[in-house]
Amino acid sequence: MNTEDWEQAERLIAMIAGKGKLRLMAALRNGPLTYTQLAARLDREITGTTFKRARQQLEHNRLIRKIHTATGRSRTAYELTPAGRALLDGLDQLL
Repeated sequence: MNTEDWEQAERLIAMIAGKGKLRLMAALRNGPLTYTQLAARLDREITGTTFKRARQQLEHNRLIRKIHTATGRSRTAYELTPAGRALLDGLDQLL
């Protein structure tokens, strides 16, 4: 690997570093979830400000996205992006 490759790897690690980000992404692996569903799936380990910060950073880095579900009333859910899914798949190969 050259210097640019290492720098890119460091940027990628910085995107997923931090409390709860990987757990949040892993919870979305099987499909979109609402905030309430995510909180339940994560056993309320990541809530409030921590959840909001992790979600915003993952959205900013295009690893998850907000979607609107059609369930009778307007509800927001979150799902992995293709990049987020590829990242989790790559991590699975390393573990």
